[in-house]
Amino acid sequence: MKKWIAPIILSTLIVGCAKTQTVTLDVPQENKVALNISEITWSALDIPTDIKFSIDKSNQLLLNGESAGPIASFTLPGNKGSLDIEIETFVDSKNTFYAPNIVILNKAGDLIDQKPFSDFTYEPAKLLDNDKFTTKFNIMPDMSGDNLKLLVFTTAKDLAGSTPVLHPAKAFAIAKHTVQPIIDDPLAKHVAYGNLSLTLTSNQVVTTRIINTSDNIPAGINLESFYKKSIQNAVANEDIPKALKLLEEAKNLQVEGAQTIFVDAINSYK
Repeated sequence: MKKWIAPIILSTLIVGCAKTQTVTLDVPQENKVALNISEITWSALDIPTDIKFSIDKSNQLLLNGESAGPIASFTLPGNKGSLDIEIETFVDSKNTFYAPNIVILNKAGDLIDQKPFSDFTYEPAKLLDNDKFTTKFNIMPDMSGDNLKLLVFTTAKDLAGSTPVLHPAKAFAIAKHTVQPIIDDPLAKHVAYGNLSLTLTSNQVVTTRIINTSDNIPAGINLESFYKKSIQNAVANEDIPKALKLLEEAKNLQVEGAQTIFVDAINSYK
């Protein structure tokens, strides 16, 4: 437990909001192609971070049977408690975009969490933003304080696909509160290059909750998994009030599927 004290103090010293920055992820020609995770070049990020980046021909290629093209790869601080992560990928003027898959790894290379492109949510264009796809999730690093790794890649299956986006005429009708025209939505093609953004912030609410009340601090876990396990344990111990309290916390923290987790736990331990 004491190992968490310094990280928490450090993260509470961070004030203000990060300005959006643009970063490049060029790699030397000799490191251009990686055939496995161990050959990847990683870019270090701090907290808070709000960056825009491109995945293009200058990025490192990962060709390992899962990734099928250029990638973006970052290290995340593991000594500042729970991390909120948001990743967006933008549809360009040619109606193409990079369909990302996300994995989070610990220092040993073990998988902590993953987000396939199917987990991304579509958001129509508004104001200065193009159409985009976004995902938000929370990660709880383990007690070691070691950095985590975040890898953005696309697959051969995703590259062969396309996704419908809202037709501009429909978007205009929605904005004007008029009847939408009967017209097919266009398909945005998945391609190997694209423009993305990454926002990384520390979540002290989650960190404090887990440290103060958890019997076993998780060894690297996402928020959904933490609450699923905690609710299941409470129900198994016939402590329904605790399970309900955990359910309410999970809802307040916008943990996806919290109600389903609770219901399934009740059904499993009848």
